[in-house]
Amino acid sequence: MDKVHGRKRTHATVEEVCSVIKRHRNFLLSAHVRPEGDSVGSMLAILSLLTKLGKRAWIVSEDAFPSRLDVMPRKAWMTLRQFRALPRKPKFDACIFVDCPRLDRIGEVRKLVAPGMTLINIDHHVTNGRFGDFNLVNDRAASCGEIVYDLFKKCGIPITQKEALPLYVSLTTDTGSFRFSNTSAKTHRVVADLIETGIDLETINDEVYARFSLERTRLLSDLLRDIKIGLNGKVVWAVIRREMFRKRKASFEDAEGFIDSLRFIRGVRIAFLAIEAERNEWQVSFRAKGPYDVSRIA
Repeated sequence: MDKVHGRKRTHATVEEVCSVIKRHRNFLLSAHVRPEGDSVGSMLAILSLLTKLGKRAWIVSEDAFPSRLDVMPRKAWMTLRQFRALPRKPKFDACIFVDCPRLDRIGEVRKLVAPGMTLINIDHHVTNGRFGDFNLVNDRAASCGEIVYDLFKKCGIPITQKEALPLYVSLTTDTGSFRFSNTSAKTHRVVADLIETGIDLETINDEVYARFSLERTRLLSDLLRDIKIGLNGKVVWAVIRREMFRKRKASFEDAEGFIDSLRFIRGVRIAFLAIEAERNEWQVSFRAKGPYDVSRIA
């Protein structure tokens, strides 16, 4: 049973979620703490979808908009602190959460979820706990953005450059620029459709991938000096502690993508990176090549 509502968890199709969306009016949108390209891009695209359907929606995140994703508009983004400061707060009748395997991954935003709200859970992770009233979970999708693309199609809403930009960012970041094994033929067909809207790929890719700060570069240098190796080079790992961030005046956001620097070492089959986060907790990222299921380790 769902711990928030006490209702039976159900698997949902894209058609069912479109129908559910059309029955509600005011939506809370959120994703996991420390959001990245897929979660941010998916939420911005869903916000546009809801607006075009005549709905009202608010993005609320525990964290600020990631600065390295400034190629996407941040105007509609609110932190939880900003939301709590609103003089008149909206009354939500539905919530859409993206890229969250568990409800507690949205952090303190969970406190905005009240009994009676309909929970729509959109995700592509095989480890998703199906915590929603409607769970649109497809572990064959390359990213949540790919699922959101399907929502646009089923809801009959044309995708313009406004939506194509965040959807493209979602897809390119979660597939490692279309290099990871989750990239499918459908992924490329979706991207082709997005490109046909006229989005500027060169500018988007430069903004997403070519804006590394000096602080980030120095932090990566420290990390690469202390890589650990096991099983004859098949397994590699590294650790970033908070004092390393302080030393380089770097932020937690600066470490995004560092796991790929380990994964792309020749001969590596499994890589993991442990990061001591700001909230006195640890974040551990896993990547694998070949037939290894690192979700079991996670």
